[in-house]
Amino acid sequence: MNKKLILKLIFLNIFYFFLNSLIFAQEIDSRFDYAVFQSENTPYVETYISTNIKGLALIKKPSGKFQAKLNICIQFLEDEKIVKIDKYSLLSPEIDDTNTRDFVFIDQQVYTLNDGEYTLKLTITDDNKRINTLNHEQIIAIKTIKNGFSDIQLIESYNQTNKKSIINKGGYDLIPFISNLYNSENNKLKCYFEYYAENKSSILLQVSIVSSDKEK
Repeated sequence: MNKKLILKLIFLNIFYFFLNSLIFAQEIDSRFDYAVFQSENTPYVETYISTNIKGLALIKKPSGKFQAKLNICIQFLEDEKIVKIDKYSLLSPEIDDTNTRDFVFIDQQVYTLNDGEYTLKLTITDDNKRINTLNHEQIIAIKTIKNGFSDIQLIESYNQTNKKSIINKGGYDLIPFISNLYNSENNKLKCYFEYYAENKSSILLQVSIVSSDKEK
């Protein structure tokens, strides 16, 4: 057999092995966070999920564009009993070229819960590649606050608008920042929180950034 042909076949086999390795190595890259707020003494939890489209399988739409689809299941358990469950599908933005997928897309949901301690179970499945699944579990505490602060929601960006939506609070659209890492590109720390009080007396809020190791 021609040496050039042999080398070409070897190269193709290596290439296809490498390509298949990349395909099978793809995993869901999602980050999860939550914050507890309340409305008229009724507590609720907001869940935030950001997913990098790089680790997802894409399907071609009739329009010629490509899109990923996630199946998400969120459960709240109390004493091992499911008290609330939500299952829904999440679609990524459509893209023209699969070689230029370098972004994350965000999902936010709201759930009203009674005071108590819950186990939150989260399952994320790639609908286009069912073996690609991510599971997460953690304990969350829900408590009605008479006087005090809500949780702190970290913010990627915000925009003033009068349009009602799930991400709107106080006339602003708040895009959540779902990470505990700030690098050199983050030159601002934006956040949102609420203060609840039984009376309408004036209060003074002082906000500061303190070093965790030096306490300065």
